[in-house]
Amino acid sequence: MVEQIIHVPQDNQPGLMSKVEKFLQGLVLFPAGTGAVAAAWGLGTYLWALFDCFPFLIISSPVPSCGKSTLAWLLAMVCRAGKLVTGVTDAVLFRIIDTFHPTVVIDEGESISITLRTLLNAGFENGARVPRCAGKTEVREWD
Repeated sequence: MVEQIIHVPQDNQPGLMSKVEKFLQGLVLFPAGTGAVAAAWGLGTYLWALFDCFPFLIISSPVPSCGKSTLAWLLAMVCRAGKLVTGVTDAVLFRIIDTFHPTVVIDEGESISITLRTLLNAGFENGARVPRCAGKTEVREWD
């Protein structure tokens, strides 16, 4: 099934995975092998509906100012309907996800609230929904 969605080259020409990896590595210095992981994750966002669940990609570093935000920005460009957000409130992120169904790339994610963690923990699983109050009496399930 995947072969029907993505052309898999049969010769020695670089495939999409190699091109995305080289694109990312042109702007970010990765530890050995991790550029391929970032590229595979970004491309995998186009196929997420084929899976029961899809993993998070967490970008971390022991030192500040090493390119994490640059990588987040690049991944938002590579991912399916990528949306880079920073310092986003719970209500705004709920509405962005409900309206656009993007691949959310969160920069500075260590500051997210418990409510957003709940949303994200439900969001890796295909078809998961999060109930929330909408107005004074209505309960709405966000997908």
